[in-house]
Amino acid sequence: MVNSLKDNFHNLKSKIKSKKIFVKVSAIAAVCALAGGIFVAQNFTIGLSVSYGEQDLGVVEAKSTVETATEIIKEKVVTKDEEQKQNIKIEPQTSFVITKKDKVISENQLAENIVDNSDEIVKGEALYVDGDLYAAVDEKSDIGQTLNNILQEHKTGEEKEQVSFANDVEVVEGIFLSDEVVDEKTLEDKVKTQDPIQVSKSYEQTKTEEIPFEVEVIESDEYVKGTKIIEQDGQNGIVESTEKITTLDDKEVNRVLLMQDFLKSPTKKRIIIGTADATSKIADLVDTDGNSFVMPLQGSYVSSPYGDRDGAFHKGVDLCIAGGTLGNPIIATAKGVVEQVLPVEKSGGYGLKIVINHGNNVKSLYAHLNSIDVKPGQVIESGQQIGTAGSTGDSTGPHLHFELFINNERVDPMLYVK
Repeated sequence: MVNSLKDNFHNLKSKIKSKKIFVKVSAIAAVCALAGGIFVAQNFTIGLSVSYGEQDLGVVEAKSTVETATEIIKEKVVTKDEEQKQNIKIEPQTSFVITKKDKVISENQLAENIVDNSDEIVKGEALYVDGDLYAAVDEKSDIGQTLNNILQEHKTGEEKEQVSFANDVEVVEGIFLSDEVVDEKTLEDKVKTQDPIQVSKSYEQTKTEEIPFEVEVIESDEYVKGTKIIEQDGQNGIVESTEKITTLDDKEVNRVLLMQDFLKSPTKKRIIIGTADATSKIADLVDTDGNSFVMPLQGSYVSSPYGDRDGAFHKGVDLCIAGGTLGNPIIATAKGVVEQVLPVEKSGGYGLKIVINHGNNVKSLYAHLNSIDVKPGQVIESGQQIGTAGSTGDSTGPHLHFELFINNERVDPMLYVK
Protein backbone atom coordinates (compact mmCIF):
# COMPACT_ATOMS: atom_id res chain seq x y z
CA MET A 1 0.00 0.00 0.00
CA VAL A 2 2.77 2.30 1.00
CA ASN A 3 4.69 1.41 -2.20
CA SER A 4 1.62 2.18 -4.32
CA LEU A 5 1.34 5.65 -2.79
CA LYS A 6 5.02 6.30 -3.49
CA ASP A 7 4.56 5.42 -7.20
CA ASN A 8 1.57 7.76 -7.58
CA PHE A 9 3.50 10.55 -5.96
CA HIS A 10 6.41 10.15 -8.38
CA ASN A 11 4.08 10.10 -11.41
CA LEU A 12 2.36 13.27 -10.29
CA LYS A 13 5.70 14.95 -9.79
CA SER A 14 6.75 13.98 -13.29
CA LYS A 15 3.58 15.41 -14.83
CA ILE A 16 4.01 18.67 -12.99
CA LYS A 17 7.57 18.91 -14.23
CA SER A 18 6.46 18.22 -17.80
CA LYS A 19 3.84 20.98 -17.69
CA LYS A 20 6.40 23.43 -16.45
CA ILE A 21 8.60 22.62 -19.48
CA PHE A 22 5.66 23.03 -21.91
CA VAL A 23 4.80 26.42 -20.47
CA LYS A 24 8.37 27.54 -20.94
CA VAL A 25 8.46 26.29 -24.53
CA SER A 26 5.09 27.88 -25.38
CA ALA A 27 6.29 31.20 -24.05
CA ILE A 28 9.43 31.08 -26.13
CA ALA A 29 7.39 30.15 -29.25
CA ALA A 30 5.04 33.07 -28.70
CA VAL A 31 7.87 35.51 -28.49
CA CYS A 32 9.41 34.14 -31.67
CA ALA A 33 6.11 34.29 -33.55
CA LEU A 34 5.60 37.94 -32.60
CA ALA A 35 9.08 38.90 -33.75
CA GLY A 36 8.57 37.12 -37.11
CA GLY A 37 5.27 38.90 -37.76
CA ILE A 38 6.91 42.26 -37.24
CA PHE A 39 9.66 41.29 -39.71
CA VAL A 40 7.10 40.17 -42.35
CA ALA A 41 5.07 43.36 -41.97
CA GLN A 42 8.16 45.48 -42.57
CA ASN A 43 9.22 43.80 -45.91
CA PHE A 44 5.93 42.74 -47.54
CA THR A 45 2.82 44.60 -48.55
CA ILE A 46 -0.51 44.05 -50.18
CA GLY A 47 -0.60 45.56 -53.70
CA LEU A 48 -2.20 45.31 -57.13
CA SER A 49 -0.65 43.09 -59.77
CA VAL A 50 -1.11 44.79 -63.19
CA SER A 51 -1.26 42.97 -66.52
CA TYR A 52 -1.95 44.21 -70.05
CA GLY A 53 -2.99 41.64 -72.57
CA GLU A 54 -1.00 38.62 -71.53
CA GLN A 55 1.96 40.54 -70.15
CA ASP A 56 2.62 41.13 -66.44
CA LEU A 57 3.56 44.77 -66.01
CA GLY A 58 4.40 44.78 -62.31
CA VAL A 59 2.81 45.51 -58.92
CA VAL A 60 1.60 48.94 -57.82
CA GLU A 61 0.31 50.25 -54.48
CA ALA A 62 -3.24 51.12 -55.50
CA LYS A 63 -5.77 51.54 -58.28
CA SER A 64 -5.00 55.26 -58.40
CA THR A 65 -1.48 54.44 -59.57
CA VAL A 66 -2.91 52.67 -62.61
CA GLU A 67 -5.18 55.61 -63.37
CA THR A 68 -2.32 58.07 -63.07
CA ALA A 69 -0.16 55.94 -65.37
CA THR A 70 -2.82 55.91 -68.09
CA GLU A 71 -3.16 59.69 -67.84
CA ILE A 72 0.61 60.07 -68.19
CA ILE A 73 0.46 58.00 -71.37
CA LYS A 74 -2.40 60.02 -72.84
CA GLU A 75 -0.59 63.22 -72.02
CA LYS A 76 2.60 62.07 -73.76
CA VAL A 77 0.97 60.67 -76.88
CA VAL A 78 1.64 62.86 -79.93
CA THR A 79 -1.08 62.92 -82.58
CA LYS A 80 -2.28 65.22 -85.32
CA ASP A 81 -5.79 65.00 -83.87
CA GLU A 82 -5.75 65.93 -80.20
CA GLU A 83 -9.28 64.58 -79.71
CA GLN A 84 -7.98 61.08 -80.36
CA LYS A 85 -6.13 61.23 -77.05
CA GLN A 86 -9.44 61.07 -75.22
CA ASN A 87 -10.44 57.98 -77.17
CA ILE A 88 -7.31 56.02 -76.28
CA LYS A 89 -8.37 52.92 -74.37
CA ILE A 90 -5.83 51.66 -71.88
CA GLU A 91 -7.52 49.13 -69.56
CA PRO A 92 -4.98 47.01 -67.64
CA GLN A 93 -6.22 44.12 -65.50
CA THR A 94 -5.46 44.14 -61.76
CA SER A 95 -5.55 41.66 -58.86
CA PHE A 96 -4.52 41.81 -55.19
CA VAL A 97 -1.23 40.19 -54.25
CA ILE A 98 1.21 40.16 -51.37
CA THR A 99 4.65 41.19 -52.56
CA LYS A 100 7.87 42.58 -51.33
CA LYS A 101 7.80 46.30 -50.95
CA ASP A 102 10.89 46.81 -53.15
CA LYS A 103 9.00 45.17 -56.02
CA VAL A 104 6.34 47.89 -56.13
CA ILE A 105 6.74 50.19 -59.20
CA SER A 106 5.79 53.84 -59.67
CA GLU A 107 3.16 55.25 -62.01
CA ASN A 108 5.91 56.42 -64.43
CA GLN A 109 7.44 52.95 -64.60
CA LEU A 110 4.00 51.43 -65.09
CA ALA A 111 3.30 53.88 -67.94
CA GLU A 112 6.61 52.89 -69.51
CA ASN A 113 5.74 49.20 -69.24
CA ILE A 114 2.29 49.71 -70.72
CA VAL A 115 3.75 51.53 -73.76
CA ASP A 116 6.37 48.80 -74.24
CA ASN A 117 3.65 46.15 -74.38
CA SER A 118 0.89 48.01 -76.22
CA ASP A 119 -0.17 47.42 -79.81
CA GLU A 120 -2.02 50.74 -79.99
CA ILE A 121 0.88 52.94 -78.85
CA VAL A 122 4.53 52.82 -79.88
CA LYS A 123 7.72 54.66 -79.11
CA GLY A 124 9.44 56.45 -81.96
CA GLU A 125 10.44 59.76 -83.50
CA ALA A 126 8.33 62.57 -84.86
CA LEU A 127 9.29 64.90 -87.70
CA TYR A 128 8.08 68.46 -87.28
CA VAL A 129 8.08 70.82 -90.25
CA ASP A 130 7.67 74.53 -89.50
CA GLY A 131 6.35 73.60 -86.06
CA ASP A 132 3.68 71.17 -87.29
CA LEU A 133 3.72 67.38 -86.91
CA TYR A 134 4.64 66.00 -90.33
CA ALA A 135 5.06 62.26 -89.72
CA ALA A 136 6.14 59.72 -87.11
CA VAL A 137 8.12 56.50 -87.30
CA ASP A 138 8.71 53.74 -84.78
CA GLU A 139 11.92 53.45 -82.80
CA LYS A 140 13.33 50.95 -85.29
CA SER A 141 13.45 53.68 -87.94
CA ASP A 142 15.85 56.62 -88.20
CA ILE A 143 14.33 59.87 -89.44
CA GLY A 144 17.67 61.63 -89.32
CA GLN A 145 19.26 59.10 -91.66
CA THR A 146 16.30 59.29 -94.04
CA LEU A 147 16.53 63.07 -94.22
CA ASN A 148 20.29 62.92 -94.69
CA ASN A 149 19.87 60.46 -97.59
CA ILE A 150 17.48 62.86 -99.28
CA LEU A 151 19.92 65.76 -98.91
CA GLN A 152 22.76 63.65 -100.28
CA GLU A 153 20.74 62.96 -103.43
CA HIS A 154 20.68 66.71 -104.15
CA LYS A 155 24.45 67.10 -103.92
CA THR A 156 26.37 67.46 -107.16
CA GLY A 157 29.89 68.13 -105.87
CA GLU A 158 29.93 71.83 -106.75
CA GLU A 159 32.49 74.11 -105.12
CA LYS A 160 31.58 75.03 -101.51
CA GLU A 161 28.22 73.28 -101.87
CA GLN A 162 25.76 73.44 -98.98
CA VAL A 163 22.48 71.51 -98.97
CA SER A 164 19.72 71.87 -96.37
CA PHE A 165 15.97 71.85 -96.01
CA ALA A 166 14.38 75.21 -96.69
CA ASN A 167 11.76 74.57 -94.00
CA ASP A 168 12.34 74.47 -90.25
CA VAL A 169 12.86 70.74 -89.68
CA GLU A 170 13.03 69.15 -86.20
CA VAL A 171 13.14 65.54 -85.02
CA VAL A 172 11.66 64.78 -81.56
CA GLU A 173 11.37 61.50 -79.66
CA GLY A 174 7.96 60.55 -78.28
CA ILE A 175 5.11 58.04 -78.21
CA PHE A 176 2.54 57.81 -80.95
CA LEU A 177 -0.60 56.04 -82.06
CA SER A 178 0.33 52.95 -84.03
CA ASP A 179 -1.99 53.72 -86.93
CA GLU A 180 -0.30 57.11 -87.39
CA VAL A 181 3.21 55.68 -87.60
CA VAL A 182 4.81 55.10 -91.04
CA ASP A 183 7.90 53.22 -92.13
CA GLU A 184 11.07 54.83 -93.53
CA LYS A 185 10.17 54.15 -97.17
CA THR A 186 6.76 55.77 -96.78
CA LEU A 187 8.35 58.74 -95.02
CA GLU A 188 10.90 59.14 -97.83
CA ASP A 189 8.17 59.05 -100.48
CA LYS A 190 6.17 61.60 -98.54
CA VAL A 191 9.12 63.96 -98.22
CA LYS A 192 10.00 63.64 -101.92
CA THR A 193 6.63 63.50 -103.68
CA GLN A 194 3.44 63.34 -101.65
CA ASP A 195 4.05 66.37 -99.45
CA PRO A 196 7.56 67.46 -100.42
CA ILE A 197 9.83 69.35 -98.08
CA GLN A 198 11.75 71.93 -100.11
CA VAL A 199 15.50 71.49 -100.39
CA SER A 200 17.71 74.57 -100.58
CA LYS A 201 21.17 74.38 -102.09
CA SER A 202 23.92 76.96 -102.48
CA TYR A 203 27.24 76.61 -104.21
CA GLU A 204 29.95 78.69 -105.84
CA GLN A 205 30.64 78.56 -109.56
CA THR A 206 33.73 79.97 -111.23
CA LYS A 207 33.66 80.41 -114.98
CA THR A 208 35.58 82.14 -117.74
CA GLU A 209 33.59 84.06 -120.33
CA GLU A 210 34.35 86.18 -123.35
CA ILE A 211 33.43 89.87 -123.31
CA PRO A 212 32.11 90.81 -126.77
CA PHE A 213 34.06 93.62 -128.41
CA GLU A 214 32.37 96.86 -129.41
CA VAL A 215 32.19 98.07 -132.99
CA GLU A 216 33.11 101.68 -133.72
CA VAL A 217 32.05 103.09 -137.08
CA ILE A 218 33.95 106.16 -138.26
CA GLU A 219 32.72 108.24 -141.18
CA SER A 220 35.55 109.85 -143.11
CA ASP A 221 35.75 112.09 -146.16
CA GLU A 222 39.24 110.74 -146.75
CA TYR A 223 37.53 107.81 -148.46
CA VAL A 224 34.91 107.87 -151.20
CA LYS A 225 31.38 106.68 -150.74
CA GLY A 226 30.98 102.92 -150.85
CA THR A 227 34.34 102.37 -149.17
CA LYS A 228 34.32 100.25 -146.03
CA ILE A 229 37.64 99.66 -144.33
CA ILE A 230 38.27 97.59 -141.21
CA GLU A 231 40.95 99.74 -139.67
CA GLN A 232 41.24 97.53 -136.58
CA ASP A 233 39.96 94.02 -135.96
CA GLY A 234 37.96 93.55 -132.79
CA GLN A 235 38.98 91.06 -130.15
CA ASN A 236 36.83 89.70 -127.36
CA GLY A 237 38.00 90.23 -123.82
CA ILE A 238 38.13 87.52 -121.16
CA VAL A 239 36.65 87.76 -117.68
CA GLU A 240 36.73 85.23 -114.85
CA SER A 241 33.89 85.47 -112.37
CA THR A 242 32.81 83.60 -109.26
CA GLU A 243 29.12 83.54 -108.38
CA LYS A 244 27.13 82.12 -105.48
CA ILE A 245 24.07 80.33 -106.81
CA THR A 246 21.07 79.38 -104.67
CA THR A 247 18.46 76.86 -105.79
CA LEU A 248 15.17 75.68 -104.36
CA ASP A 249 14.27 72.13 -105.36
CA ASP A 250 17.01 72.38 -108.02
CA LYS A 251 15.51 75.55 -109.55
CA GLU A 252 17.70 78.64 -109.42
CA VAL A 253 16.24 81.40 -107.25
CA ASN A 254 19.22 83.68 -106.69
CA ARG A 255 22.64 84.46 -108.14
CA VAL A 256 25.16 86.79 -106.50
CA LEU A 257 28.47 87.92 -108.01
CA LEU A 258 31.27 87.33 -105.50
CA MET A 259 34.35 88.12 -107.59
CA GLN A 260 35.23 89.29 -111.08
CA ASP A 261 38.68 89.42 -112.65
CA PHE A 262 39.23 90.87 -116.14
CA LEU A 263 41.96 88.69 -117.63
CA LYS A 264 41.93 90.49 -120.96
CA SER A 265 40.22 93.71 -122.02
CA PRO A 266 38.24 93.72 -125.28
CA THR A 267 39.59 95.57 -128.31
CA LYS A 268 37.22 97.70 -130.34
CA LYS A 269 36.62 96.91 -133.96
CA ARG A 270 37.00 100.14 -135.94
CA ILE A 271 35.34 100.45 -139.32
CA ILE A 272 35.89 103.43 -141.61
CA ILE A 273 33.04 104.37 -143.92
CA GLY A 274 33.85 106.69 -146.80
CA THR A 275 31.65 109.75 -147.30
CA ALA A 276 33.49 111.66 -150.03
CA ASP A 277 32.02 112.19 -153.51
CA ALA A 278 34.41 110.48 -155.92
CA THR A 279 33.88 112.96 -158.73
CA SER A 280 34.91 115.86 -156.51
CA LYS A 281 38.01 114.12 -155.16
CA ILE A 282 39.76 113.02 -158.35
CA ALA A 283 41.77 115.24 -160.67
CA ASP A 284 39.97 117.09 -163.46
CA LEU A 285 42.36 116.04 -166.19
CA VAL A 286 40.79 117.73 -169.16
CA ASP A 287 44.04 117.29 -171.03
CA THR A 288 47.22 115.39 -170.55
CA ASP A 289 49.71 118.07 -171.50
CA GLY A 290 52.43 116.82 -169.19
CA ASN A 291 51.71 119.25 -166.38
CA SER A 292 49.28 117.04 -164.41
CA PHE A 293 51.59 114.20 -163.22
CA VAL A 294 54.64 114.15 -160.94
CA MET A 295 57.46 111.60 -160.79
CA PRO A 296 56.31 108.85 -158.39
CA LEU A 297 59.91 108.08 -157.29
CA GLN A 298 61.62 111.41 -156.77
CA GLY A 299 65.24 111.69 -157.93
CA SER A 300 65.00 108.52 -160.00
CA TYR A 301 66.07 107.59 -163.48
CA VAL A 302 64.52 105.21 -166.00
CA SER A 303 66.34 101.91 -165.77
CA SER A 304 64.04 100.16 -168.25
CA PRO A 305 61.81 102.19 -170.64
CA TYR A 306 58.30 101.57 -171.92
CA GLY A 307 58.00 99.35 -175.04
CA ASP A 308 60.05 96.56 -176.57
CA ARG A 309 62.52 94.88 -174.24
CA ASP A 310 64.47 91.74 -175.02
CA GLY A 311 61.87 90.54 -177.49
CA ALA A 312 58.94 91.33 -175.19
CA PHE A 313 56.75 94.37 -174.55
CA HIS A 314 57.45 96.30 -171.34
CA LYS A 315 54.09 97.72 -170.18
CA GLY A 316 55.52 100.53 -168.10
CA VAL A 317 58.78 102.05 -166.97
CA ASP A 318 61.17 100.94 -164.26
CA LEU A 319 62.50 103.69 -162.04
CA CYS A 320 65.58 103.48 -159.83
CA ILE A 321 67.64 105.80 -157.67
CA ALA A 322 71.38 105.83 -157.95
CA GLY A 323 72.91 104.60 -154.73
CA GLY A 324 69.92 102.52 -153.68
CA THR A 325 66.19 102.32 -154.38
CA LEU A 326 64.91 99.97 -151.65
CA GLY A 327 62.74 101.68 -149.07
CA ASN A 328 62.51 105.07 -150.79
CA PRO A 329 59.08 106.79 -150.73
CA ILE A 330 56.65 106.20 -153.57
CA ILE A 331 54.22 109.09 -154.10
CA ALA A 332 50.94 109.44 -156.03
CA THR A 333 51.58 110.85 -159.50
CA ALA A 334 48.34 112.87 -159.27
CA LYS A 335 45.27 113.43 -157.09
CA GLY A 336 42.81 110.54 -157.06
CA VAL A 337 41.21 107.63 -155.22
CA VAL A 338 42.92 104.33 -154.42
CA GLU A 339 41.10 101.79 -156.54
CA GLN A 340 43.09 98.64 -155.82
CA VAL A 341 45.60 97.32 -153.31
CA LEU A 342 46.86 93.79 -153.97
CA PRO A 343 49.17 91.48 -152.01
CA VAL A 344 52.00 89.57 -153.66
CA GLU A 345 50.04 86.34 -154.06
CA LYS A 346 47.18 88.02 -155.94
CA SER A 347 49.00 90.48 -158.19
CA GLY A 348 50.22 88.08 -160.91
CA GLY A 349 53.92 88.86 -160.64
CA TYR A 350 53.53 92.57 -159.82
CA GLY A 351 54.35 91.98 -156.16
CA LEU A 352 52.75 94.55 -153.81
CA LYS A 353 50.62 96.62 -156.16
CA ILE A 354 48.57 99.84 -156.05
CA VAL A 355 46.16 101.25 -158.66
CA ILE A 356 44.92 104.86 -158.36
CA ASN A 357 41.94 106.24 -160.29
CA HIS A 358 42.53 109.89 -161.22
CA GLY A 359 39.24 110.44 -163.03
CA ASN A 360 38.51 111.15 -166.69
CA ASN A 361 39.52 107.54 -167.48
CA VAL A 362 43.06 108.03 -166.21
CA LYS A 363 44.69 105.49 -163.85
CA SER A 364 48.20 104.85 -162.55
CA LEU A 365 49.80 101.59 -161.39
CA TYR A 366 52.68 101.06 -158.92
CA ALA A 367 54.31 97.61 -158.59
CA HIS A 368 57.05 95.63 -156.76
CA LEU A 369 56.55 97.80 -153.67
CA ASN A 370 58.24 96.96 -150.39
CA SER A 371 55.34 98.35 -148.31
CA ILE A 372 51.93 99.96 -148.81
CA ASP A 373 50.58 102.94 -146.83
CA VAL A 374 47.08 103.38 -148.30
CA LYS A 375 43.78 101.49 -148.45
CA PRO A 376 41.20 100.97 -151.19
CA GLY A 377 38.78 103.88 -151.43
CA GLN A 378 41.19 106.33 -149.81
CA VAL A 379 41.35 109.83 -151.26
CA ILE A 380 44.94 110.68 -152.27
CA GLU A 381 46.49 114.07 -152.95
CA SER A 382 49.12 114.54 -155.62
CA GLY A 383 52.55 113.82 -154.17
CA GLN A 384 51.17 111.95 -151.10
CA GLN A 385 53.22 108.92 -150.06
CA ILE A 386 51.49 105.66 -150.88
CA GLY A 387 54.27 103.14 -150.08
CA THR A 388 57.98 102.40 -150.42
CA ALA A 389 60.06 100.95 -153.25
CA GLY A 390 61.00 97.28 -153.16
CA SER A 391 61.56 94.11 -155.12
CA THR A 392 58.47 91.97 -154.48
CA GLY A 393 56.91 89.71 -157.12
CA ASP A 394 58.77 88.94 -160.35
CA SER A 395 61.64 91.36 -159.87
CA THR A 396 65.40 91.19 -160.40
CA GLY A 397 66.15 93.98 -157.92
CA PRO A 398 64.67 96.97 -156.08
CA HIS A 399 62.86 99.39 -158.40
CA LEU A 400 59.43 100.91 -159.08
CA HIS A 401 57.45 99.57 -162.02
CA PHE A 402 55.12 102.43 -163.04
CA GLU A 403 52.28 102.27 -165.56
CA LEU A 404 49.82 104.88 -166.81
CA PHE A 405 46.41 104.25 -168.42
CA ILE A 406 44.47 106.84 -170.44
CA ASN A 407 41.06 105.86 -171.76
CA ASN A 408 41.76 102.30 -170.61
CA GLU A 409 44.90 102.03 -172.75
CA ARG A 410 48.50 101.83 -171.57
CA VAL A 411 50.70 104.78 -172.59
CA ASP A 412 54.33 105.66 -172.04
CA PRO A 413 54.28 107.35 -168.59
CA MET A 414 57.29 109.46 -169.37
CA LEU A 415 55.33 111.34 -172.04
CA TYR A 416 53.07 112.76 -169.32
CA VAL A 417 55.14 112.91 -166.14
CA LYS A 418 57.04 116.15 -165.67
